[in-house]
Amino acid sequence: TEKFSLDLSQDIEQLLTTGDGHDLIIQAGEGQNMIEFFAHSLILSARSTYFKSALSKEWAKKVNGIIIFKKPNNSPEIIELILKYFYTGLVNFDKQNGAQMLKL
Repeated sequence: TEKFSLDLSQDIEQLLTTGDGHDLIIQAGEGQNMIEFFAHSLILSARSTYFKSALSKEWAKKVNGIIIFKKPNNSPEIIELILKYFYTGLVNFDKQNGAQMLKL
């Protein structure tokens, strides 16, 4: 069962890595520093009360069936860490990122 859990975590992480089947684009940062993350509203809603509320109320704009969620005041590095945690249950950050995470 431990191997199954590891395999499942890796398979779900692949969804984030490849963006396959995404229905959500998170735009983190601004200007040339903006990065788009292709995510899955079902996973984020299941793992986060914030996203569950935000996505159910459709605070984000939909374009061609894809939810566009803009987070210009959040660094792409922090959004990536948060997404990896939601998808895998694991987080790995240094002191600088840890301080930024606490600000969220």
